[in-house]
Formats: sequence, C-alpha cells, structure tokens
Amino acid sequence: MFLAEASSYRQAVERLERVKALSPDYPGIHLRLAQALLKRRDFTNALAGALEVLRTERHSPDALLVKGMALFETAHYRDAIPPLTEVLSLQSSNQAARLYRAWSRWRLNELEDARQDYEVMVQATPGAYPAYFALADIAYRNKDTPAAVRYCELYLGCAPPDLAETRVVKARLKELQQKQNRP
Repeated sequence: MFLAEASSYRQAVERLERVKALSPDYPGIHLRLAQALLKRRDFTNALAGALEVLRTERHSPDALLVKGMALFETAHYRDAIPPLTEVLSLQSSNQAARLYRAWSRWRLNELEDARQDYEVMVQATPGAYPAYFALADIAYRNKDTPAAVRYCELYLGCAPPDLAETRVVKARLKELQQKQNRP
C-alpha cells in the first residue's frame, strides 16, 4: 500500500519509517521497509531490516531473499548463498533467489554450481538474458567453444541491444566464430 502510493523509493522509505516509528508492531512493516531500502540500494539498512524480521520469522522467504540480495550487493558472496538456498528450499521456483545465488557462485568462481543454477533459470525463463551471458562466460572459460557460441547467440536473441554487456558478447562471439573457422 505505501509503496504503491509513493512516487519514488525515497518517499516510500520515508513513509515506511514514519509508520515504523509510530507503530513498530504494524504487521509487515520491517519487511516492507527492508524491501524498499533494497530497491533504494541502501543495502546495509536493508540487511538490518531483513535480520530484524528473521529474529521473529526465522524462515520468512521474503526476508531471506532481502538478506541474500543485500549480502550479494555488498560483495559478501559466500554469505549470500545460504539464505538464497533456504529461499529455494521453501520456494523452488523463486527466480530472483536462483539468479542471485548463481551470481554469487559465479563471482566465487564456483562455475559448475553457477552453471547448474543458470541452466535451471533458462529452463523456467527462456528469455533470461543475464543467465545466457553468464553461461556464455562459463563455457568460454571452460574452453567449450560450441556452448559459448550457442549461449552468445541466445543472449543476443533476447538482450536489449544497448547494454554494455551486449557489446562484450558481440565481440566474444566474433572471436569464437573466427576460432571455429580456423583449420
């Protein structure tokens, strides 16, 4: 309700903080505030809000997701994986949790685990271009040229053309195709 009425996340956070100050026991206020703080990219306070919720609701998938995302965004990749894994144990189709867990694993160079998460993502959401980007990178690093080419092509088929990553993928695809055409 408060987020829908606000014209920006800054305003939403201000309104939610007022509600919290006036009625700290208002149902869901801590979670809503944590989610708004996450959207506003205030990751430290979003994490604190998620932890506040988890004190009383230890298995709240929404609070666990905020926690995992905030930890990822603050480069605590290893710490992000357990809450994101718990979200997936509670909600196996939660694509945000799967994406952030895959990104964490990718950043930690746990390429096989990351690849598995990305593969599940593209099965569920074929147009998930961030997953194709990562899959292309993983295949490239594993020197699997045919897979790298395939994922580059899939990425280019669904990603917005004006992204910086799109230029990287185009250059990599050209390199890979030249490599494939060499005797």
